[in-house]
Amino acid sequence: MPAFFDYTASSVDLPAVLIANGLGVCLMVMLLTGQRRHRPAQLADGKIFAWICRLCLLLCLLEIAGFVLDGRRFPGARTAALACNVLLFMVGALPAYLWMCCLNSRLGRRWRRLAILPAVSVMVLSAANLFVDVYFGITDANVYYRGPLSWFPYVVTLGYLAGGTLLIKLRQRHIGRYVYMPVSAFLLPVYMGVALQLIFYGLSFIWVAAALGLTSLYISLQSELTFRDSLTNLYNRSFLLHYLRNQKKKATLTGILLDVNSFKTINDTFGHQEGDRVLRAVARMLLEAASDKTIAAVRYGGDEFVVLMMDDGFEQVQMFRQRLDRCLHQYNRTEGAANPISLAAGVARIELGTGDSELFFQEMDRKMYEDKAVFYQQMQRDVARAGERN
Repeated sequence: MPAFFDYTASSVDLPAVLIANGLGVCLMVMLLTGQRRHRPAQLADGKIFAWICRLCLLLCLLEIAGFVLDGRRFPGARTAALACNVLLFMVGALPAYLWMCCLNSRLGRRWRRLAILPAVSVMVLSAANLFVDVYFGITDANVYYRGPLSWFPYVVTLGYLAGGTLLIKLRQRHIGRYVYMPVSAFLLPVYMGVALQLIFYGLSFIWVAAALGLTSLYISLQSELTFRDSLTNLYNRSFLLHYLRNQKKKATLTGILLDVNSFKTINDTFGHQEGDRVLRAVARMLLEAASDKTIAAVRYGGDEFVVLMMDDGFEQVQMFRQRLDRCLHQYNRTEGAANPISLAAGVARIELGTGDSELFFQEMDRKMYEDKAVFYQQMQRDVARAGERN
């Protein structure tokens, strides 16, 4: 009979299982240790990635335990095997679901709660497996065999992975939002592992494949840290230059250069810690004001920021400015009441592939300083009026 239908304990290659999942355990321990040292803790997607690694570690251990218990006959062995395999199936779909959440965090989208329903379905059926053979059964001799719905968790896992791939590709192609996420580095090993474990019973592929995929993804993502500003966690100037130089798709982009008014006064009066807090607040507001057309928010240098978006006419810029003004108003009314923030802005456009990036930055800079000059003139008039009243 084909391996898919062979449910006997003799088909289990235990040494291979121990080696494969042992490798997965080692990789996950190394990743979790390395991430704690090098990954910014404040990143939402970094925290999700850590939970994917933790679950993968747990699943490697559970799969080792499940195969070790298979066919063993001692008091409590069958109960232990049943509990171990139920937990294995119950947790199994969560890493793929969290992968979707990780992509969602990178894209800055609101998560749809309905997306968790397939994972919940897997968990509910896993609990039902305590009473009836759904995904698997265990004979009186404590031998594991596959049940009628053993394929369902694999389909859910592959569905999440495929959905995540489609999500990021569509966002990048149709909206132009920049997302550094080398999906193939993670997905290729996982797809192969899921397919092989579904077909060949007795061999362990899926969780060591996931561990290899996560390791490959982690190594790839480390290069992104060179494009991140450590204070604000926005992309930095190096990223902006890299993006403009390496885009092959012809498109018109709008850049908005924003500068914090009187930032030197903030640093001199309240200290650099307050200045850093202001910069982080501005970064947060830029991300809140960003729309689907926003490609990236960048800390260009010092107290200057650049927002890069797909060109959609004057209205697009106005809508962004309105959202940003609302964020500023809310901030200045609450946590920034003692030290309100205002921003000067300069807007310019560039044709990818043909436009001069140097002229692009010069135009943004010139218009930003014009806007800043208007701000200082207004501030001087306000001071003069206050002096006249006194």
